[in-house]
Amino acid sequence: MTLTGMLERNLNDIPEKTAIVFHDTRISYRELDTIVNKMANALVDMGLKKGDRVGLMLPRIPELVASFLAVARAGGIVVPVNFELKCEDAETIIRCISPRFLVVYGQFLGLARRVSQSDPRISIITVDGAMGGTFEWNEILRNQKRDNPPCEIKNDDIVYLNYTSGSTGNHKGAITTHSNIYWNTLSSIDALGLKPDDVHLCMFAPFAHPHEIFARSLYLGGTMVLVDKIYPKSLADAISTHRVTCMMGLAPMYQNLLDLLEHKDYDLSSLLVPESGGMYTRRDLIEKFRQKVGVPIVPVWGSTETTGIAIANRPGEDLIPGSIGRPCYSYDVKIVDECGEELEPGEIGEMVFKGPAVI
Repeated sequence: MTLTGMLERNLNDIPEKTAIVFHDTRISYRELDTIVNKMANALVDMGLKKGDRVGLMLPRIPELVASFLAVARAGGIVVPVNFELKCEDAETIIRCISPRFLVVYGQFLGLARRVSQSDPRISIITVDGAMGGTFEWNEILRNQKRDNPPCEIKNDDIVYLNYTSGSTGNHKGAITTHSNIYWNTLSSIDALGLKPDDVHLCMFAPFAHPHEIFARSLYLGGTMVLVDKIYPKSLADAISTHRVTCMMGLAPMYQNLLDLLEHKDYDLSSLLVPESGGMYTRRDLIEKFRQKVGVPIVPVWGSTETTGIAIANRPGEDLIPGSIGRPCYSYDVKIVDECGEELEPGEIGEMVFKGPAVI
């Protein structure tokens, strides 16, 4: 199933359900589909062809999700650009991908304009009313068609280039398909026991695994809560106000939440799956969180190259201290030595993966 297929299913089945919450704004699946189609048709009208790249330089705002899905629906390839890199590194990535469009938050317009001066094919779309781009978001959506653009999207079509530095060398664009995202999403939902009524707190960096901001919620027909700041108070407010049930964070974020709860009461009782990846999660932190909030932190492991989590503990099961869990559905994993030979249990080696979600 494609990302746009997931959105169309929700449009048909639950059109009025809230898809996105951002501060005081709520966007239904019907409204999201309308925005996505208008943007997709605008891109096509402005010359986007299937396989053209569109760079995104956006924070965690609804336009990030809508832009990603609109480019996918128009047959383009999304390229999230890390706007926290040094200017020369970001410029190198943008020049490498040769985007047809850059969708830009005003804060990053200067960098976008500097790069576009050396490539006249690049058009800049600003999303927050900033002046100086080639086009402005609200203007290009005005009076646009709400129907799907005439573009056939297949499961194995490339949907985005997920940039990673890997362990060596320069930044690389991991070629990610609709199918990769589908299988990773299915696997993570299965491992974590996620449901259609879950409310997802979305904190992924908008340039690192950005599909994980919305893919699980989109597949399930759930609700995603976007936060533009990840300060402890902002997270606690979001969880308590919107009754968040699942979130992905780094271990220090959970420690910071615990520190905050020592000084101020927040109702975090809705939280069922506090997922922790990206680094080691200490056993004492997991236990302290369980005592304070009512559920233990759930350690997982993933990577850009596996399109997200590939190994996970299961909520409700006893945690083995130090373990990242068991392989998720659709992933085959083995541990090998330097010659690629599989090792016996208890020996140290390198993990090797295969499966439909591996890029």
